[in-house]
Amino acid sequence: MREPQNEMMGALLDIYYELRETQIRPIIIGGLGIYLRARDVFEREVTTLTPLAPARATQDIDMVLRPETILRPELRSSFQHMLATLKFRVIKTRAYWQYKRLHYYHEQKLDLHTWAPTEESQSSYQIVNEKLISLDPNAMLDAHIANEAIGANEFATAIRCSGYRSEGAFYECAAFVAHPFTLAVMKLLAYRDFAHKTATAELSAEEARTNLQFVQKHALDIYILLSTITEEEWEHAKELAAHYSNISIFHNAKTVVREAFSELDAPGMVQMRTSLDATPEMQFEAAPSLLNELFGVR
Repeated sequence: MREPQNEMMGALLDIYYELRETQIRPIIIGGLGIYLRARDVFEREVTTLTPLAPARATQDIDMVLRPETILRPELRSSFQHMLATLKFRVIKTRAYWQYKRLHYYHEQKLDLHTWAPTEESQSSYQIVNEKLISLDPNAMLDAHIANEAIGANEFATAIRCSGYRSEGAFYECAAFVAHPFTLAVMKLLAYRDFAHKTATAELSAEEARTNLQFVQKHALDIYILLSTITEEEWEHAKELAAHYSNISIFHNAKTVVREAFSELDAPGMVQMRTSLDATPEMQFEAAPSLLNELFGVR
C-alpha cells in the first residue's frame, strides 16, 4: 500500500495536469501547502529561521480559486471537467465546495475556497452561509469564502513540484502556495475554532478526542510552518503584518497569539508540544518569540 502523503502529491499533480491548458491556477493552503513548503526547503537546502521540522501527512487538498472560476461558465466547465476526469465526487452535505475520491484505499478530500468578488457583476452570484454561489441554476460549483486567507492571491509563491501522477506518469509543474504569513493567520484561527469547540461544545468522548487531535494538529502546523520560513520571507511576512494590521482578521490572529502562543507554557504551546506528531528535535522554545514578533504581541 502506498504512503498517504505520496498519494496526495500524486493527486495534486493530477489536478495541475488536468488544468494545464486552462487559465485556472489554484493556490494551495492548509497542511498540504505547509508540506510543499517543507519539501521545497529540504530539496533546495536553504537556511530557515529554525531547523526544518518534518511535515505531517495530510489527506486533504485545500485550494483557493479566483471567484471567476466559480462564476464564469468557461472556467467553471474546465474545473468541473477536471473533477469528473479525476473521479472527485461532491460530498452531499458540503455541496458544492467539498469533494472526495477513493484512491489506493485512501480517501482524498478536496476543499474549494475563494474570496468575495470585487469585479464580477453582483447579479451573477450570491453569498450564502459563507459560500460563493453562482446564480446560474446549472452551475453546481461553489466555494467557501475564506476571509482569513488574507493576501493569498497577491503573495502566493510558485514552488516546483515533480513526481508521479496517480496513473504512473512523471509530471513536473509549478504549484502556487500561499505566503507563510497567510498560512500562519489561517492556522492560528483554525486552532482557535477547534479549541473553542473543545471548551464550549457538548461533545461525546469520541468527539472530544477527535476535536483535540485537530487542536494539536493545527498547533503543531504553526511550528512546522515557522520552520520553513527563510530570512527573506520573514522580513516580507513582517511587512505584510504591518500592511494588514488594521483589519479584524489580523487582530483576531493576534489575540490567538497573545492568549495561546505568547509563552512556552501557554495553552496553544502546550498542545503543540504534546501533539502525537511532535518530535524531540523540534525547538519549540523559538515559536513564542517568533509569533510575538510577527503579530506585535508584547
